Amino acid sequence: MVLDGSSGAALQDTESGYSTVLLAGSLPQFATVLRLYCEYRISWLPTLAEAVDARWSLREWVEEIDPATETGDHWDEVFEGELDDSGSY
Repeated sequence: MVLDGSSGAALQDTESGYSTVLLAGSLPQFATVLRLYCEYRISWLPTLAEAVDARWSLREWVEEIDPATETGDHWDEVFEGELDDSGSY
């Protein structure tokens, strides 16, 4: 991850294989999104319905915090559960 000096945006390197490089509009937004995802991952969700609801709520909150997450294909992987393996982060 790098920060754009002029805009303050959090960017990922172009070698990642994703079509978008914008991770977040700012470092504080990125840190907040990352922390929410980590909290979701460690939460005890005893039923499938609660897990589905929590994932949906997470995505909604994150899009309010940083609209840049709506367009990033890397965020799609996060919110669709493709990175839920504990070795992924």
